Amino acid sequence: MELIPLERSHASALLPIWSDEEVVKTTYIRDIRTEKDCQDRIERMVNVGLTRKDIGPYAIFHKQNLVGIVGAARDASFEYGLYYHLGQKYWGQGYATEAAKAVLDAAFKVPEIMRVSADALTTNPASVGVLEKIGMKYEGCLRTKFYRDGVYGDLQVYSILRHEYCERGL
Repeated sequence: MELIPLERSHASALLPIWSDEEVVKTTYIRDIRTEKDCQDRIERMVNVGLTRKDIGPYAIFHKQNLVGIVGAARDASFEYGLYYHLGQKYWGQGYATEAAKAVLDAAFKVPEIMRVSADALTTNPASVGVLEKIGMKYEGCLRTKFYRDGVYGDLQVYSILRHEYCERGL
């Protein structure tokens, strides 16, 4: 697996992932139907990420195949929010865990970062598994916090603190 900074040229390979309702139904990705939509979304992510000093976004590659994306968005309280989206055919093969771990490693190289968090819908146990495998701890449930297409969902919140990361030798 290799992480490469996400760029507009990845749009054609990313389009099948971001236009797949099974993939995006647990994300905030909306209405990606064309390569142009994908390019525009990538450009926004990259530009906002540079402004905030995010980690990524990165394209996840296995051999020559774009598997998905991963990154961590930085907020004003010196915290990163981890995210990842993978194509269905790559689910359950360890790519999300490996990529998320790499981003977590990068996050804690930033001296002022004390916490990395992530959330996953209660209906997405595979994502919860990724978060637990990389050492994140369950903090609680935000009821009806997620909304998509007329349906509310509960988000499970996870985090790992710098001292926990260091203690585990992650």
